[in-house]
Amino acid sequence: MATMVGTPVIGLYAATNPARSGPYLSRQWCIDAFPRAAAAFMNSTPEQLPWTTKIERPGVMDLICVDEVCTRLDELLALAP
Repeated sequence: MATMVGTPVIGLYAATNPARSGPYLSRQWCIDAFPRAAAAFMNSTPEQLPWTTKIERPGVMDLICVDEVCTRLDELLALAP
């Protein structure tokens, strides 16, 4: 809904690939931990996994740290008029 009205979105992705399911107008604001999840849980890289792969495992979202999200939010807010 936010994208539909032109509001930037900060997406948090570890269980799925943001290239497949991320907000199409806010990809630069996404935290992409999918490569870390692929390595940690699948011993692989995103490129080696089928496009539809979801890594829905306990702890997968823990790969995204608060500082990472705060930094991305600060970058986005710095652009506000």
